[in-house]
Amino acid sequence: MNSNFHADEALRRVRERAARIAARIERHAALLAAEHDRDRTAAAAVGAGGAR
Repeated sequence: MNSNFHADEALRRVRERAARIAARIERHAALLAAEHDRDRTAAAAVGAGGAR
């Protein structure tokens, strides 16, 4: 029974860590997407002659 408790506790910690990593990946992906959109918008403005 004690070993089951430790296994359950270890699994809980792994799942919590995985959730934190997944959230960090999602935040980073959102930042990269925003940066990409900003760059694409800037490139379109330069191509249209709107920015110097």
